[in-house]
Amino acid sequence: KIVFVDVSYPAGVARDVEDCVRGAALAAAVGAVISSPAGAAATFEAALKGCLAAKGASWANDVHVNTGMDSECGDWHPV
Repeated sequence: KIVFVDVSYPAGVARDVEDCVRGAALAAAVGAVISSPAGAAATFEAALKGCLAAKGASWANDVHVNTGMDSECGDWHPV
Protein backbone atom coordinates (compact mmCIF):
# COMPACT_ATOMS: atom_id res chain seq x y z
CA LYS A 1 0.00 0.00 0.00
CA ILE A 2 1.07 3.53 -0.74
CA VAL A 3 -0.32 6.42 1.27
CA PHE A 4 0.14 9.94 0.01
CA VAL A 5 -0.50 13.30 1.58
CA ASP A 6 -0.75 16.63 -0.23
CA VAL A 7 -0.34 19.60 2.10
CA SER A 8 -1.13 23.11 0.86
CA TYR A 9 0.14 26.02 2.94
CA PRO A 10 0.97 29.72 2.64
CA ALA A 11 4.23 30.67 0.92
CA GLY A 12 7.35 31.15 3.03
CA VAL A 13 6.50 28.79 5.88
CA ALA A 14 7.84 25.49 4.53
CA ARG A 15 10.27 24.92 7.39
CA ASP A 16 7.57 25.06 10.09
CA VAL A 17 5.31 22.81 8.01
CA GLU A 18 8.09 20.27 7.39
CA ASP A 19 8.89 20.11 11.11
CA CYS A 20 5.25 19.44 11.97
CA VAL A 21 4.61 16.97 9.13
CA ARG A 22 7.00 14.46 10.70
CA GLY A 23 5.18 14.42 14.01
CA ALA A 24 1.77 14.40 12.35
CA ALA A 25 2.76 11.44 10.16
CA LEU A 26 3.84 9.48 13.22
CA ALA A 27 0.58 10.29 15.02
CA ALA A 28 -1.44 9.23 11.97
CA ALA A 29 0.49 5.97 11.59
CA VAL A 30 -0.04 5.07 15.24
CA GLY A 31 -3.72 6.02 14.99
CA ALA A 32 -4.13 3.87 11.88
CA VAL A 33 -2.67 0.85 13.64
CA ILE A 34 -4.65 1.35 16.84
CA SER A 35 -8.03 2.35 15.42
CA SER A 36 -8.43 2.26 11.66
CA PRO A 37 -6.76 3.51 8.50
CA ALA A 38 -9.86 5.57 7.72
CA GLY A 39 -9.20 7.88 10.66
CA ALA A 40 -5.55 8.41 9.80
CA ALA A 41 -6.20 11.40 7.50
CA ALA A 42 -8.19 13.25 10.15
CA THR A 43 -5.57 12.42 12.78
CA PHE A 44 -2.81 13.70 10.49
CA GLU A 45 -4.59 16.98 9.80
CA ALA A 46 -5.44 17.58 13.46
CA ALA A 47 -1.89 16.82 14.59
CA LEU A 48 -0.38 19.03 11.87
CA LYS A 49 -2.60 22.00 12.65
CA GLY A 50 -2.11 21.51 16.40
CA CYS A 51 1.67 21.51 15.99
CA LEU A 52 1.57 24.64 13.85
CA ALA A 53 -0.72 26.41 16.33
CA ALA A 54 1.65 25.45 19.16
CA LYS A 55 4.46 27.11 17.19
CA GLY A 56 2.37 30.28 17.11
CA ALA A 57 1.42 30.02 13.45
CA SER A 58 -1.61 32.27 13.07
CA TRP A 59 -2.07 30.77 9.60
CA ALA A 60 -2.44 27.16 10.85
CA ASN A 61 -6.09 26.98 9.75
CA ASP A 62 -5.06 28.02 6.22
CA VAL A 63 -3.31 24.67 5.80
CA HIS A 64 -5.25 22.13 3.74
CA VAL A 65 -4.58 18.41 3.67
CA ASN A 66 -5.63 15.90 1.01
CA THR A 67 -4.82 12.23 1.45
CA GLY A 68 -5.17 9.12 -0.62
CA MET A 69 -4.13 5.52 -0.91
CA ASP A 70 -2.95 3.36 -3.77
CA SER A 71 -1.75 -0.20 -4.18
CA GLU A 72 1.28 -1.49 -5.96
CA CYS A 73 1.79 -5.19 -6.56
CA GLY A 74 4.67 -7.07 -8.03
CA ASP A 75 4.38 -9.94 -10.47
CA TRP A 76 2.27 -12.88 -9.35
CA HIS A 77 4.09 -16.17 -9.01
CA PRO A 78 2.60 -19.62 -8.42
CA VAL A 79 3.26 -20.99 -4.97
